[in-house]
Amino acid sequence: MEEHGFENKPPSAVDVARRAAILKHQFVHVATTPGRELVRQLSAQWSDVDRRKFTAAIEENRRHLVDELRSSGLWEGTSPSERAIFEYPPLQLTDRQIIDTSWRAEALGCLVWALGLLDRLPTYDTQMDPKQVLPLITVNEVGAFVRDATLRPSSEIERARDVAELWQWRSRTRELQEKR
Repeated sequence: MEEHGFENKPPSAVDVARRAAILKHQFVHVATTPGRELVRQLSAQWSDVDRRKFTAAIEENRRHLVDELRSSGLWEGTSPSERAIFEYPPLQLTDRQIIDTSWRAEALGCLVWALGLLDRLPTYDTQMDPKQVLPLITVNEVGAFVRDATLRPSSEIERARDVAELWQWRSRTRELQEKR
């Protein structure tokens, strides 16, 4: 069984909308958490009280996000690695967690396209700009976003998947050839 429980059955529009909302939450959470180095530089001149207040505010934002995920019913759809990011102290996120999350913009682009919210599928040879897709996922109204979700025709999604698999195969083949 795959990490999100879809096995061999294609996800429904509701499933895709829920994944998009979860990924948006994760992306925004990590993108709005200041990096450890920046915090270290800025906080070097702060008092202990100011540091504690700042850390408490960041932690409060994290708790609010998790509460929002739970109250909207999205928490159950998070994967173990996503839960780790949401539960991990924000100022201690690892570089790997931050990098992995940045790649979520690519997945968001595909999900938003499948939901018909983007006219064209993002290209495979350029990095997805999160500013293009984040506004399209209305997490402040998750219930309506999920309930009203519809997918493109399955034949269109299948064609796009075939193309994506070809790009992945070509990329992997080139990588293996370059290692020789």
